[in-house]
Amino acid sequence: MNAADRQEQRRPGCMALLFRWLHFLVVTTPGRVVVGIIYVVSGLAYGFSSYTVHYQAGPSGPYHLLVSGDSYYLSTESEQNVYYRVAVGDFQPMPHIQAEQWDKPPIVSLLIEDRAEHFELWLPDGRRLRGKSYRVVQLTLSPNETFTSATLRQHPDGYSVNRWPLGLGSLGFGLLWWLFASLGLLLDWLAKRKGRYGELRVSEEKALELLDKQNRREDLYVPEHWLRRIRRALRDRGRD
Repeated sequence: MNAADRQEQRRPGCMALLFRWLHFLVVTTPGRVVVGIIYVVSGLAYGFSSYTVHYQAGPSGPYHLLVSGDSYYLSTESEQNVYYRVAVGDFQPMPHIQAEQWDKPPIVSLLIEDRAEHFELWLPDGRRLRGKSYRVVQLTLSPNETFTSATLRQHPDGYSVNRWPLGLGSLGFGLLWWLFASLGLLLDWLAKRKGRYGELRVSEEKALELLDKQNRREDLYVPEHWLRRIRRALRDRGRD
């Protein structure tokens, strides 16, 4: 049997496992409880991921410059794996650095956001750079040319990213779903503990007596739904 045949055999098993998981999460009461908890936890995690951005001065040069697409990436010798990203499209007018100046760009100062992001860049020679990057919102080139991004012009004192509206929506849905599923668990527990609503609870001897009188058509009327429940209870006891 080759690898392709083994892969084909594994696919039905994976699909069956996925179907069982979906059936557990959507159809069964414990699965619905799990789904509700997932929504609650996800909503809280997403809401708490809200953040506020302030501005701060970047490090002093000299800088090393990399160009990738429509962005400049600046770095300094004093910091390892830390880069400062200049998204050229955010600036009007756009700063332009000549190719012959890339080794020693004429940058005097930077104003950056204080929130770092994950950075990964593949170079043309196949090397990969990884680290963290800060977004540049203002840079000054010599002689005294200052470029300001649209973000800084719109939010001169910083800005906030509020994720609580969506987070609270997920939290509220999860709580309602969890309460609905938990109510099902509670009803199942009460049914097992106290019996179903309207069920006639009699001893086995009394049940046999009622069945015998009903079969002999004496002046005794036992509702049909009681008879069905008595017979079911007797069958269940017989299995035990």
